[in-house]
Amino acid sequence: MDTIQRSKKSHRNFISVESAHDRLFSSINKPNTNKKKTEYLYLIESNGRVLAENLHSGTDVPPFDRSDRDGFAIFSSDTGNASYQSPIYLKIIGKGLAGQQATLQHLRKGQALEIATGAKLPKGADSVIMFEDTTSEDNRLVKISKPVNRGDHISRKGSDVRKKQLVLKKGTWLTSQDVALIASMGLDKISVVKKPKVGILATGDELTEPGCRPLNDASIFESNRYMLCCLVRDAGGQAVDLGLCKDDPDAIFEILKSALNLDMIVVSGGASVGEKDYTPLLIDRLGKPGLVVHGIAMKPGSPTGLGIVRNTPIIICPGFPVSAFAAFSMFGVPLLFRLLGTQGPVRSILKAEMTENISVHKDFLTLVRVLVYRQNDVFLARPVSASDPSLISTLTNSNGIVIVNGRITRSNELKKGDIVEVTLFKNIQEII
Repeated sequence: MDTIQRSKKSHRNFISVESAHDRLFSSINKPNTNKKKTEYLYLIESNGRVLAENLHSGTDVPPFDRSDRDGFAIFSSDTGNASYQSPIYLKIIGKGLAGQQATLQHLRKGQALEIATGAKLPKGADSVIMFEDTTSEDNRLVKISKPVNRGDHISRKGSDVRKKQLVLKKGTWLTSQDVALIASMGLDKISVVKKPKVGILATGDELTEPGCRPLNDASIFESNRYMLCCLVRDAGGQAVDLGLCKDDPDAIFEILKSALNLDMIVVSGGASVGEKDYTPLLIDRLGKPGLVVHGIAMKPGSPTGLGIVRNTPIIICPGFPVSAFAAFSMFGVPLLFRLLGTQGPVRSILKAEMTENISVHKDFLTLVRVLVYRQNDVFLARPVSASDPSLISTLTNSNGIVIVNGRITRSNELKKGDIVEVTLFKNIQEII
C-alpha cells in the first residue's frame, strides 16, 4: 500500500490539454482495438451512426422529370402572350397521378395535362402551372391569364442527385436528413462503423448503488457511472457497465484486466493522490505503456489520468461529477470519434454576452458552466457555480460551456459584458 502511494505521486505534473491529447493519441496511432470494424445495418436504424464507406448514388434522384405542384403540365411557349385581357385556352387531354405509369407519351402544343404533385411529366411538357393560377372550362379547356416560365414547378431527372454522384463521405455522422437522402436512392441497408465498446467502472468506498440502502450516514449514491454511460452513447459508443467497486486495489486490478478486450475503459474515482487513489498505479501494473498522463492543466478535472494498455486507452475521471463530465468531454469524446473515424455530429455554438464577472485560472484551461438565455434579441450567458465541481445540479441547471484558455488570454477573469463562445450541450430550441 505504501508503495502505491509513493509511486503514483511521482506522476502529478500538470500538462496542457493539448499536450495530453498529443500523448494519448500518439500512443494509439497504430490500429486500435476497434479497427473500425463495420457492419451492415438497416437504414431505418442508422441515424446517429458513422458511415463506413463513401456512398455513391446508383440512380438519378428524381428518376424522371416530375411535377412539383398540382396543376397542368404545359408548353411554356403556349403562354407567351397570355394576359388577363387576352387569356389563352389549352385543351385538357387527360390526367397524370403520382405513382401511375404515364398513359400520355407526348404532349403537343396547345394541349395541357392535369397533373398531380410528384407525377411523371409527359414528354414535351417543360413547365407546370398551378391550379390556382388557372380556370377550368367544363374540364375540357384550361384558361391561363399570364405567361409561364420554362421550368416552373418541375424537377428535372437527377436535379437532386445524379447517378454515380458522391453523396456522403466515409466518416459522416448520419443525421435524419442523411437517412432520408439515402432512402431516396433506394437503399435499405448501409455499411456503418461498429460502435466501440467502452467499459465504465466506478470506484469508491463511499458510494452506494442507486436503489440500495446506504451503508451508513457517510455514504452517497453513485451517479458518475450513469452519466458516463449516457455520454458514451451520445458520442456513438456502446457502454459496457463494469459496475461499482470498493477501494480495493486487487479487485479494481482484476476488473480492469478483464476489460482490456474492450475498445476503451473509463474509470470514475481514484484519480488523485489520496490514500485510496489506486487507479493510476494499477494502470502501470496492467501493462505498457501504462499511464501516459496524470494531472492536466484544466479546471475542473485537473486530476484526470490517461493511460494505454495493450492498445486499449484508459481514462481516469475524478470522482466529482462535474470533473468527470469535463474529463470525458475533453478526452473521452474525441477519443471515441477517433475510434469511429469521424469528426462527430455538428455542435451548436453561439456567441453570448457574460452577465457577470467570473474568476478563471490564468495558467489552466477553464470550463465555465453557463446558462444561455435570450433577452431582447441578445444571447446572455450567466455563470452557474464555476468553482465547485461536486455540484452535479450545476450540469442540469446549465446548458453550455465556455472554454477559457488562460495560457492564451493571460487573464484570471471573464468580465461582465465580454462576448464569449458557448458550446451548447442541450437543445438549442430551448433557447431560441
